[in-house]
Amino acid sequence: MCSHLVLEVASGFGEAISYFANSHPDTVFVPTDVQKPCLDRLQDLSETHDNLLPPVELNIFRASQWRKVAEQGPFDGILVFNLIHLIPWSGTSELLDRACDLLAAQQGFLAIHGAFLREGMFMSESDREFDADIRSRDPEWGLRDLEQVVRMAGDRGFRKEEIREMRAGNWMLILRRQ
Repeated sequence: MCSHLVLEVASGFGEAISYFANSHPDTVFVPTDVQKPCLDRLQDLSETHDNLLPPVELNIFRASQWRKVAEQGPFDGILVFNLIHLIPWSGTSELLDRACDLLAAQQGFLAIHGAFLREGMFMSESDREFDADIRSRDPEWGLRDLEQVVRMAGDRGFRKEEIREMRAGNWMLILRRQ
């Protein structure tokens, strides 16, 4: 019997959610993405994992698609991997606002993984180069300051539970509803 329900925003081709589904058989996962090739792959994965539901199309800037996601919830947790540096700052605000609506209870978590600035500073030259590369594709994209994301989340009733350094210069920010 499954005891938890977790949403992944922007699942891509499903590498992370497939790993988590295999590692946590007591949790049901709901993948999302905006791109058809990713949704097709996620559908295939859902057919081979008992605890992975069919994907839901989600463009985080479309309210109607968030409503379809909400029909699957409420959620115990939300996973976001490598997204907020590839969307405008307004998307980070939207994501935090929607997480407040979608999480089941005060104990719900939001985990955000990716490359970040720390206190406004690049942590490596490769982070600086990565930031320049993604900004060349869209000037509204770029590495976000982790501490600023924590403050924005705090304004929405989240508290920082943990910040963990990950491999390849990435960070995992765990936020919990207060």
